[in-house]
Amino acid sequence: MAKVTHRPIEETRQLLVDGALSVISKEGIAAATTRRIAEAARVQTGTVHYCFSGKDDLLAAAYNYAATAVLADVQLPVFPASGIKESVAIITRQFARSAIREPDLQKAQYELTLWAWRSQDFRHLAQRVFRRYIDGTVQFLREAYSEKDPKVDLQVLSRMIISAIDGAQWQWLSLDDGSMEKMTEAAISAMQAYIDSQPPQDSQNEMSGLSEAH
Repeated sequence: MAKVTHRPIEETRQLLVDGALSVISKEGIAAATTRRIAEAARVQTGTVHYCFSGKDDLLAAAYNYAATAVLADVQLPVFPASGIKESVAIITRQFARSAIREPDLQKAQYELTLWAWRSQDFRHLAQRVFRRYIDGTVQFLREAYSEKDPKVDLQVLSRMIISAIDGAQWQWLSLDDGSMEKMTEAAISAMQAYIDSQPPQDSQNEMSGLSEAH
Protein backbone atom coordinates (compact mmCIF):
# COMPACT_ATOMS: atom_id res chain seq x y z
CA MET A 1 0.00 0.00 0.00
CA ALA A 2 1.41 3.42 -0.99
CA LYS A 3 2.37 5.70 1.86
CA VAL A 4 0.43 8.97 1.97
CA THR A 5 2.61 12.06 2.40
CA HIS A 6 1.13 14.86 4.47
CA ARG A 7 2.48 18.33 3.70
CA PRO A 8 2.46 21.18 6.22
CA ILE A 9 -0.55 23.42 5.58
CA GLU A 10 1.63 26.46 4.73
CA GLU A 11 3.42 24.45 2.05
CA THR A 12 0.10 23.35 0.58
CA ARG A 13 -1.23 26.92 0.69
CA GLN A 14 1.82 28.07 -1.28
CA LEU A 15 1.31 25.31 -3.86
CA LEU A 16 -2.26 26.55 -4.34
CA VAL A 17 -1.16 30.18 -4.59
CA ASP A 18 1.42 29.23 -7.22
CA GLY A 19 -1.20 27.14 -9.02
CA ALA A 20 -3.67 30.04 -9.02
CA LEU A 21 -1.08 32.46 -10.42
CA SER A 22 -0.10 29.97 -13.12
CA VAL A 23 -3.70 29.36 -14.26
CA ILE A 24 -4.60 33.07 -14.18
CA SER A 25 -1.53 34.17 -16.15
CA LYS A 26 -1.98 31.53 -18.85
CA GLU A 27 -5.77 31.16 -19.09
CA GLY A 28 -7.29 34.21 -17.39
CA ILE A 29 -9.26 34.75 -14.20
CA ALA A 30 -12.41 33.14 -15.63
CA ALA A 31 -10.56 29.82 -15.97
CA ALA A 32 -9.36 29.89 -12.35
CA THR A 33 -11.89 27.47 -10.88
CA THR A 34 -11.00 25.60 -7.70
CA ARG A 35 -10.74 22.41 -9.72
CA ARG A 36 -8.38 23.94 -12.30
CA ILE A 37 -6.21 25.54 -9.61
CA ALA A 38 -6.01 22.27 -7.70
CA GLU A 39 -4.95 20.47 -10.90
CA ALA A 40 -2.19 23.04 -11.48
CA ALA A 41 -1.06 22.65 -7.87
CA ARG A 42 -1.28 18.83 -8.15
CA VAL A 43 -3.49 18.49 -5.08
CA GLN A 44 -7.04 17.27 -4.56
CA THR A 45 -9.81 19.81 -5.19
CA GLY A 46 -11.04 19.59 -1.60
CA THR A 47 -7.66 20.84 -0.43
CA VAL A 48 -8.60 24.38 -1.55
CA HIS A 49 -11.39 24.54 1.03
CA TYR A 50 -9.15 22.97 3.68
CA CYS A 51 -6.47 25.67 3.25
CA PHE A 52 -8.70 28.65 2.38
CA SER A 53 -12.23 29.74 3.21
CA GLY A 54 -13.03 29.65 -0.51
CA LYS A 55 -11.77 30.54 -3.97
CA ASP A 56 -11.94 34.30 -3.35
CA ASP A 57 -9.79 33.91 -0.25
CA LEU A 58 -7.25 32.00 -2.35
CA LEU A 59 -7.27 34.67 -5.08
CA ALA A 60 -6.71 37.37 -2.45
CA ALA A 61 -3.74 35.42 -1.08
CA ALA A 62 -2.32 35.07 -4.60
CA TYR A 63 -2.71 38.82 -5.22
CA ASN A 64 -0.92 39.71 -1.97
CA TYR A 65 1.84 37.19 -2.66
CA ALA A 66 2.51 38.63 -6.13
CA ALA A 67 2.90 42.17 -4.77
CA THR A 68 5.18 40.97 -1.97
CA ALA A 69 7.38 39.05 -4.42
CA VAL A 70 7.83 42.06 -6.72
CA LEU A 71 8.64 44.48 -3.87
CA ALA A 72 11.15 42.04 -2.38
CA ASP A 73 12.83 41.77 -5.77
CA VAL A 74 13.06 45.54 -6.15
CA GLN A 75 14.42 46.13 -2.64
CA LEU A 76 17.72 44.28 -3.06
CA PRO A 77 19.93 46.85 -4.84
CA VAL A 78 18.84 50.04 -2.98
CA PHE A 79 21.60 51.45 -0.79
CA PRO A 80 21.19 53.96 2.09
CA ALA A 81 22.01 57.61 1.27
CA SER A 82 22.93 56.72 -2.33
CA GLY A 83 21.16 59.84 -3.61
CA ILE A 84 17.66 60.31 -4.93
CA LYS A 85 18.54 60.54 -8.66
CA GLU A 86 20.65 57.39 -8.63
CA SER A 87 18.04 55.53 -6.60
CA VAL A 88 15.21 56.47 -8.98
CA ALA A 89 17.23 54.86 -11.76
CA ILE A 90 18.03 51.76 -9.68
CA ILE A 91 14.44 51.24 -8.49
CA THR A 92 12.85 51.85 -11.90
CA ARG A 93 15.28 49.48 -13.63
CA GLN A 94 14.62 46.83 -10.98
CA PHE A 95 10.86 47.08 -11.50
CA ALA A 96 11.46 46.70 -15.25
CA ARG A 97 13.82 43.75 -14.83
CA SER A 98 11.37 42.06 -12.47
CA ALA A 99 8.65 42.40 -15.11
CA ILE A 100 10.92 40.99 -17.82
CA ARG A 101 11.99 38.08 -15.60
CA GLU A 102 8.44 37.25 -14.50
CA PRO A 103 6.00 38.21 -17.27
CA ASP A 104 3.48 35.62 -16.11
CA LEU A 105 3.45 37.18 -12.64
CA GLN A 106 2.71 40.59 -14.19
CA LYS A 107 -0.15 39.15 -16.27
CA ALA A 108 -1.64 37.50 -13.20
CA GLN A 109 -1.42 40.77 -11.24
CA TYR A 110 -3.32 42.66 -13.94
CA GLU A 111 -6.05 40.02 -13.99
CA LEU A 112 -6.29 40.01 -10.18
CA THR A 113 -6.40 43.81 -10.01
CA LEU A 114 -9.40 43.87 -12.36
CA TRP A 115 -11.03 41.06 -10.36
CA ALA A 116 -10.58 43.01 -7.12
CA TRP A 117 -11.87 46.27 -8.64
CA ARG A 118 -15.01 44.54 -9.86
CA SER A 119 -15.74 42.84 -6.54
CA GLN A 120 -17.55 44.77 -3.83
CA ASP A 121 -16.01 42.56 -1.17
CA PHE A 122 -12.43 42.79 -2.48
CA ARG A 123 -12.21 46.29 -3.96
CA HIS A 124 -10.28 47.35 -0.87
CA LEU A 125 -7.63 44.77 -1.77
CA ALA A 126 -6.70 46.56 -5.02
CA GLN A 127 -6.35 49.80 -3.04
CA ARG A 128 -4.23 48.07 -0.41
CA VAL A 129 -1.92 46.47 -2.99
CA PHE A 130 -1.36 49.78 -4.76
CA ARG A 131 -0.70 51.46 -1.42
CA ARG A 132 1.91 48.79 -0.70
CA TYR A 133 3.62 49.57 -4.00
CA ILE A 134 3.51 53.32 -3.36
CA ASP A 135 4.52 53.15 0.31
CA GLY A 136 7.20 50.54 -0.38
CA THR A 137 8.72 52.70 -3.13
CA VAL A 138 8.56 55.78 -0.90
CA GLN A 139 10.46 53.86 1.76
CA PHE A 140 13.17 52.85 -0.74
CA LEU A 141 13.51 56.49 -1.80
CA ARG A 142 13.54 57.75 1.78
CA GLU A 143 16.40 55.41 2.67
CA ALA A 144 18.36 56.64 -0.34
CA TYR A 145 17.73 60.32 0.38
CA SER A 146 20.89 62.35 1.07
CA GLU A 147 21.48 65.86 2.42
CA LYS A 148 22.61 66.99 -1.04
CA ASP A 149 19.27 66.12 -2.65
CA PRO A 150 16.59 68.76 -3.31
CA LYS A 151 13.36 68.60 -1.36
CA VAL A 152 11.27 66.25 -3.50
CA ASP A 153 7.72 65.02 -2.85
CA LEU A 154 8.48 61.30 -2.49
CA GLN A 155 4.81 60.32 -2.85
CA VAL A 156 4.67 62.02 -6.27
CA LEU A 157 8.00 60.51 -7.30
CA SER A 158 6.89 57.06 -6.17
CA ARG A 159 3.71 57.30 -8.24
CA MET A 160 5.70 58.50 -11.23
CA ILE A 161 7.89 55.38 -11.03
CA ILE A 162 4.93 53.01 -10.72
CA SER A 163 2.95 54.75 -13.48
CA ALA A 164 5.93 54.65 -15.84
CA ILE A 165 6.54 50.96 -15.26
CA ASP A 166 2.85 50.00 -15.48
CA GLY A 167 2.55 51.77 -18.83
CA ALA A 168 5.78 50.29 -20.20
CA GLN A 169 4.75 46.79 -19.07
CA TRP A 170 1.37 46.99 -20.82
CA GLN A 171 3.03 48.05 -24.07
CA TRP A 172 5.79 45.45 -23.76
CA LEU A 173 3.35 42.60 -23.04
CA SER A 174 0.98 43.69 -25.84
CA LEU A 175 3.44 44.65 -28.58
CA ASP A 176 6.37 42.37 -27.73
CA ASP A 177 8.67 44.78 -29.58
CA GLY A 178 11.62 44.90 -27.19
CA SER A 179 10.79 48.45 -26.09
CA MET A 180 10.78 47.86 -22.32
CA GLU A 181 14.37 48.94 -21.65
CA LYS A 182 14.16 51.96 -23.97
CA MET A 183 10.91 53.13 -22.34
CA THR A 184 12.39 52.57 -18.89
CA GLU A 185 15.46 54.71 -19.63
CA ALA A 186 13.28 57.48 -21.11
CA ALA A 187 11.13 57.45 -17.96
CA ILE A 188 14.22 57.63 -15.74
CA SER A 189 15.50 60.68 -17.66
CA ALA A 190 12.12 62.40 -17.26
CA MET A 191 12.00 61.71 -13.51
CA GLN A 192 15.57 62.86 -12.99
CA ALA A 193 14.73 66.07 -14.85
CA TYR A 194 11.77 66.51 -12.47
CA ILE A 195 14.14 66.10 -9.50
CA ASP A 196 16.57 68.67 -10.99
CA SER A 197 13.69 71.14 -11.36
CA GLN A 198 13.05 71.17 -7.61
CA PRO A 199 14.69 73.96 -5.53
CA PRO A 200 17.59 73.03 -3.21
CA GLN A 201 16.76 72.35 0.42
CA ASP A 202 18.64 75.49 1.56
CA SER A 203 16.60 77.67 -0.81
CA GLN A 204 13.38 76.23 0.54
CA ASN A 205 14.49 76.84 4.14
CA GLU A 206 15.39 80.47 3.29
CA MET A 207 12.00 81.01 1.62
CA SER A 208 10.28 79.49 4.67
CA GLY A 209 12.22 81.82 6.97
CA LEU A 210 11.32 84.89 4.91
CA SER A 211 7.67 83.90 4.96
CA GLU A 212 7.68 83.54 8.73
CA ALA A 213 9.47 86.90 9.12
CA HIS A 214 6.66 88.68 7.27
